[in-house]
This record gives sequence, C-alpha cells and structure tokens, in this order.
Amino acid sequence: MSGSNLLNQDEIWDDAELIRMYEESMSGKKQEASQKQWKIGDTCMAPYEDLWYAAKILSINRANKTVKVRFTEYEEDAVTFDNEREITNNMMLSWYMSGYHTGYFQAMRDFKKNSKR
Repeated sequence: MSGSNLLNQDEIWDDAELIRMYEESMSGKKQEASQKQWKIGDTCMAPYEDLWYAAKILSINRANKTVKVRFTEYEEDAVTFDNEREITNNMMLSWYMSGYHTGYFQAMRDFKKNSKR
C-alpha cells in the first residue's frame, strides 16, 4: 500500500456519535417493551421453528410467563415473554449494523473513486 492511499485524520470514520445515538434510542425501546401490557386478542409476532410469524393472543399465563397464540396460517403454539428483550436488542443491533456497513461501504467506494482522480 502506497503512502498516498492512507487516510488522514479527517477521513477516518468515527462512529462514536452513531453509537451514542443508538444507545440513546435503545434505552427508550427497552423501556417501551417492558411497559407493554399484552392483552388477549392482541396481534403479535411469535417464533415457530426459528422463524417469526404473525399471531393472535388466545390466552396469557403470567405465572409461568407463557402466552398461547394462534398463528395466522398455522396451528396453536406457546411462546414465552422471556425473550422479548433479546428480540428487541437483536433487532436494534441489526439495524445499527446494516447502517454502519452501508455507510462504511459508501465511504470506501467514495474513497476509491476520489483516489483514482
């Protein structure tokens, strides 16, 4: 790699502000998720064999943290409340990573285009 291809301090990607904004937005989502009071008849997304499907809540057993749902196109199944936080965290992390990698790709593409000039 030649010295002319190195990035200077102003061209280095600093995602500290992006991470701070992500953490700030996640704190609100975590709070919203924990405050949600599910009711019988609510529509939700529920896992079945490692995939997520639309479902309607048929019954709620708060003592053992299970919900009985009817999948829109499948038979009934049970899902626990325990994984709600993990689901939200994974969703927000995937949004962050998608945006990060998109930005990184665009920056590298622009850098390569500008370095050819």
